[in-house]
Amino acid sequence: MHPTLATPLAFFLASSAIADVHVVDSTGSGAFLEIADAVAVAADRDLILVKPGVYVLPVVVDSLDVSIRADVPGAAVLTEQLQILNASAGDDVIITGLVLHSGILVQDCAGPIHVQDCDAVRNSSVAAVPPLGNFWEVGLCGVGGSTQSVMRSTKVTFTGCTFEGRHGGPAGIDGGPGDHGLRVEASKVALYSCQLLGGTGYIGGQSGGHGPFFSGSGGDGLRVVGAGSTVDHRDLTVLGGPGAPAEPTYPNSLAGCDGIDIRADTGSDTTAITQPDLTLVTPDFYRGSQAVQIQVEGAPGATVALLSSARAGWRPLGPLTGNLHIANPLRVTHLGVIPPSGTLHQSVVGVDSALVGTFFNIHYQAIAFHQGRRYLSQPRRVTNIASSL
Repeated sequence: MHPTLATPLAFFLASSAIADVHVVDSTGSGAFLEIADAVAVAADRDLILVKPGVYVLPVVVDSLDVSIRADVPGAAVLTEQLQILNASAGDDVIITGLVLHSGILVQDCAGPIHVQDCDAVRNSSVAAVPPLGNFWEVGLCGVGGSTQSVMRSTKVTFTGCTFEGRHGGPAGIDGGPGDHGLRVEASKVALYSCQLLGGTGYIGGQSGGHGPFFSGSGGDGLRVVGAGSTVDHRDLTVLGGPGAPAEPTYPNSLAGCDGIDIRADTGSDTTAITQPDLTLVTPDFYRGSQAVQIQVEGAPGATVALLSSARAGWRPLGPLTGNLHIANPLRVTHLGVIPPSGTLHQSVVGVDSALVGTFFNIHYQAIAFHQGRRYLSQPRRVTNIASSL
């Protein structure tokens, strides 16, 4: 039996007292019908709480320190692309629990961006044909686009996300390429327990015309473009999509190239974090001062502590330890030793949000010490919210 951990009031007071919550509900029970409308009035450090429903307006978070959280993970669907743009070094953007039918774009962000438990799943739309120098390039390797992209951003973390590249469609009389699961360009990205799936190429000749036809290539699971990008990953499932076969009735028609799991240009770097497994399991919310269960899964016999902070950060500690994704000042709480079952359970008590404002975010990571090594879990972002919301 482990003691219950209390979250100290003073630790989060400075970052939470002026924040507001904007409730979005497609049924009309909240203050806003669309996520985009709430973003338009939000101030820095605000929370946008999204109730279950389908939301159809494009969402652009531009130069704003804000959290967007689904009240029920997986039950809030955004049909248009979510864009996060121009976050400054002091901003801290958190996106949690949304289903993103048209993907996500993170661009020109210097501050930490954390996307947690979000899925970008294929819908009925087909991949756009990227600009190509020659019509036959549709079948070449790695030429597809992606609706899940990170460009010119330095501290982007995806945790527990599934990203699927769209399947290819017609490219004139030829077949278009499938999208990549995730495309990274000139950026620093960390992936934890994510699945990245490339889309399937489209067979040429389906729109009529005279051959020979060129079929589309499959999308890569992870496409890293240009020099200077770094992608660290742990527990990553990644799969390239198949290229379309050659159109069978016209001689000399060409099949598309198969996508591969990870394709990185020269000068970029993808690194697997090689530490032992250590997984932190938390809820998405504390409501009021309720006690909630967290758990740490890892090697029996490992000594575990919980790191927590009011702000996110990014500090690489090497592939054997991992990246520290929380910033100073941070609190260190000893949790105990992982038992033979491999799972350590602990209760954490939130703070009565009425004392400090409507809500605040807590950034967590577990750290383990075992057999002469130390290593970190994936980050988790938890919101302590008023019981009435």
